[in-house]
Amino acid sequence: MQHIPELTEQQLKIVLTATRIQSELEDSEGASQTKESMKMALAEKLVIDKVNEALRELSEGTGDGSAESLDHEGWLGGLSKQMGQQNHRMLNLQWQLQKLQWQWQAMESVHGPGLNGIAEQEEVAASESGPVDRGFNSSPALGRAPISRW
Repeated sequence: MQHIPELTEQQLKIVLTATRIQSELEDSEGASQTKESMKMALAEKLVIDKVNEALRELSEGTGDGSAESLDHEGWLGGLSKQMGQQNHRMLNLQWQLQKLQWQWQAMESVHGPGLNGIAEQEEVAASESGPVDRGFNSSPALGRAPISRW
């Protein structure tokens, strides 16, 4: 009352009650925040402890092999199996293509260039000697006339 002389006794009770309630509310929020912070810290500590244990096992080479014995259940295991099968098929296809390439190289070494080489040789010969009349659209009665250059 001495600090604020204009307040009545009723107003002072209201202010003091509101202040006490606000103080208790802040204390309870602080306590709940502290509890949540402790829970979070403990959860993080568990994770950090597991990571430290795994790193220690890796560095000492004393792992329990649980990573190799993962069960292949659920969608992740199914996806893993499908990817393994796809990888196997791709390796098989790659091997077949390699064998085909080796066979083609052997054929070229024995018999010379393939059809592409022959077609290229004909194109070069045709461009050097001019157009060639192959007898298309010509009849024996009319005789064959040379094709003129354009």
